[in-house]
Amino acid sequence: MRARPPPGDDFIDIFQKIKCAFNLLSKLKAHIHDPNAPELVHFIFTPLSLIYEASRDPVHVGIDLASKAVAPLLTREAKELLLNCLTSKELELWQLLGRNWTTSEDEYPGHVEAFCPRFYNGWTPAPSVCIFRTM
Repeated sequence: MRARPPPGDDFIDIFQKIKCAFNLLSKLKAHIHDPNAPELVHFIFTPLSLIYEASRDPVHVGIDLASKAVAPLLTREAKELLLNCLTSKELELWQLLGRNWTTSEDEYPGHVEAFCPRFYNGWTPAPSVCIFRTM
């Protein structure tokens, strides 16, 4: 018997938090070392790949859950970080995730809701901490 995957909303939630992590890494890259921001990007891509594959389970009827994670849009700096450090395999996955992952906020047409991560225990950063800009 095969276990059922989590609901689609759970996948979208984790995809949003991963995008948020890329934005944070780009802000902190000058301040973090050992591991540095590019090394942490590679660490994130391993579970991202597994999550992406799990999200493509037939239970979700072919819905591309990764592309439904619109907010937060990547900052220009986060997109540059990814473009400068991804391996060819990681770049391929990043492009498979869709336009909402490869288009930075200043390239994105239209308005996107602001994003502030919320965790399962109810905790969320203070609004002043949620500084992820959206167009």
